[in-house]
Amino acid sequence: RYTVPASDSGPRIQSSPASVTVTLTGARSLVEGVAPDGLRVTIPAEAVSSLSPGTETRVEPVVVGVPPLVNADVNPQLVTLRRPAGL
Repeated sequence: RYTVPASDSGPRIQSSPASVTVTLTGARSLVEGVAPDGLRVTIPAEAVSSLSPGTETRVEPVVVGVPPLVNADVNPQLVTLRRPAGL
């Protein structure tokens, strides 16, 4: 699962899909040393704040906590954010 930053105003943001898969690549010892609890997948706050009621956008999730020399690939690469109108 990933987190969508809270919005100060308007209806709650909906996201689809509800979860993404993160695959780590790099040197085996570095990848094996990554604690899953230390990783967090989130959506950039700017994507949420710029979303008007009744609109949607596609954004790339961001993986936080990836150590140097390790790459994180997210699947799917884009998620859809939707701010419903009139809620």
